[in-house]
Amino acid sequence: MNLLDFFYHTKNLVVTEVHICYNGVRLKPFTKRLLCTIIIMLKSGISKEFDAFRSVLQKNPAIKIQDVGFYDLNVFTSCELNDQLMVTPSIWQDIHPSLKTIPFETEITVPYGLLYAETLCSKAQLFIDTIKDFLSPQ
Repeated sequence: MNLLDFFYHTKNLVVTEVHICYNGVRLKPFTKRLLCTIIIMLKSGISKEFDAFRSVLQKNPAIKIQDVGFYDLNVFTSCELNDQLMVTPSIWQDIHPSLKTIPFETEITVPYGLLYAETLCSKAQLFIDTIKDFLSPQ
């Protein structure tokens, strides 16, 4: 099973909601690049929140969206080497030393938390249950 197949066959535990941001090379001015640029983001159908944000971006004909199935080291490296922008959750602000995270001015947020297999061993299930107990209001 590849990583994308795993993603579609997981459960999730939302820990928080985070804002959508863009990442790009730290030394380049962002505002000029947004006028006519390629933006890397998750392909349609993976995240309803990213799909909503895609709709906002598609209103600007100068922005071209490059779809990826998931983010991996190759995507971050491509973003850095090709001076591209990438849509990411704000919590990834320190994910790559050469990329700077800038929030988009939008109210769209994405859930952030844990992905885990549908069937777990007892210790992993205990861990998930402990996190759920911690997050539930008392």
